[in-house]
Amino acid sequence: MPPSRKAKSAGNTWYAQHQYGEATIMSSKCYSIGFNILDVSLLHNSLNAPFTYYDECNVKKTVHFRCYMIGNKAKYYLVVNNRELTYNLIAHSPLNCSSDPWLVLYACQEGRPAAIVFTKEKKRCEKTIAEAVKAAQKVVKLPSNSTDLQCNTTDL
Repeated sequence: MPPSRKAKSAGNTWYAQHQYGEATIMSSKCYSIGFNILDVSLLHNSLNAPFTYYDECNVKKTVHFRCYMIGNKAKYYLVVNNRELTYNLIAHSPLNCSSDPWLVLYACQEGRPAAIVFTKEKKRCEKTIAEAVKAAQKVVKLPSNSTDLQCNTTDL
């Protein structure tokens, strides 16, 4: 199997492209989350998701976090670096649309909110980011301090 097809069949990777809010959820730079249907545990109502990021010493790390689904909805709870974190899916690209897929998660860590735009493509597309932000703004007021997480400059 060619490497590109093998990677796609292994799971879905989403790249954190842009963040609103001051909370440092995983990293102050681009990070990625891998989702695979095989990582879902119906018994524990959870998802074991691999996060790849750069730590404060600029060392690339991949760690698996168990994300607990809250009420079988698009809400997740996990503990990252000994801090509790909740994620809510607030917007996503239309499922039947041919545009670049995106989703926006609203996170809260220690009372500090953040809205994070994720895309399937590592390369940043301003049009896709703008579409995601516009959809998210219809659901919630986005926190201030907009930050480009610079996925184009990382080797995730």
